[in-house]
Amino acid sequence: MEESSKQLRIFEFLKYTALALIPILNIYKGILIINIGFAVLMVLAIFEIFINRGKFDYNREFLIVMSVIIG
Repeated sequence: MEESSKQLRIFEFLKYTALALIPILNIYKGILIINIGFAVLMVLAIFEIFINRGKFDYNREFLIVMSVIIG
């Protein structure tokens, strides 16, 4: 149990570090029209789906506010 907890903490650290670096990485172009920041974000999203096995928690009020702002 401690091993999985340690792995989750390492993944959380890497996830938040990558999220902090995305604005800097968006400057650089990667393959075709995809910039490096977007590619890192997609890789993080795929890892997050596999780790959580498709189960996500979300805040309903935040989702409503963001959809009003975006829409």
